[in-house]
Amino acid sequence: MRLDRAMVNEYFRELHNYILESRKAGKYAEMYLAKYISKILNDAKLLVKLRLVKSITGFDIEKNSIDEEILKSIKEAVENISKYLAGIYLVTPDGRIVVRIEKDTIINGIRYKKGDLTVIDLKSLVFYSALNIVKPIESLIAGIFSELK
Repeated sequence: MRLDRAMVNEYFRELHNYILESRKAGKYAEMYLAKYISKILNDAKLLVKLRLVKSITGFDIEKNSIDEEILKSIKEAVENISKYLAGIYLVTPDGRIVVRIEKDTIINGIRYKKGDLTVIDLKSLVFYSALNIVKPIESLIAGIFSELK
């Protein structure tokens, strides 16, 4: 199911109308609306979880979906964490990952220019990689791995 902006906006308009009408109708209508919203919240959580699982397991992400960029970032996070755990990335003895800076930026109060190298922790890799600010450097193991494929 594609989550496009028009569909979500239509739901918001309808919900707004229901809220206004329930205020006029009284306490029981407001209680019914609260239960209705609670059920919608549960359904929305289930839908998000299904979309996450689909994305992580390799299904195509729908173009122009409201969550397209988020799903791509999560898929990339899984890839980065997996490569880190497999030893594909160049890692320092204290467990930080060597990365190349892709855009001028400031990380932990230090200014970097595009092309600079630095080391960051895994959480920072996931975050900055999702923003296309850093690219991890692969270790020699990555070269051996790609030759064996």
